[in-house]
Amino acid sequence: MATTRPQQEGEAMVRTDDDLNARDLLYGMPTIAAHLGLKVPQARRLSDKGTFPTFKIGKLTCARR
Repeated sequence: MATTRPQQEGEAMVRTDDDLNARDLLYGMPTIAAHLGLKVPQARRLSDKGTFPTFKIGKLTCARR
């Protein structure tokens, strides 16, 4: 969730770390597979083997870019 502080005239908008971290995450195995240029089963197998780090948010598999 992007949070910014109010912008005053002549002042640039300031983004917080939450916005940058949210753009750094890949949500779901189809998204992760597409980012890696793999098919979903291939990405799932590599994730299960520990080839690249993933983590769960509930039932959703996530990874960092």
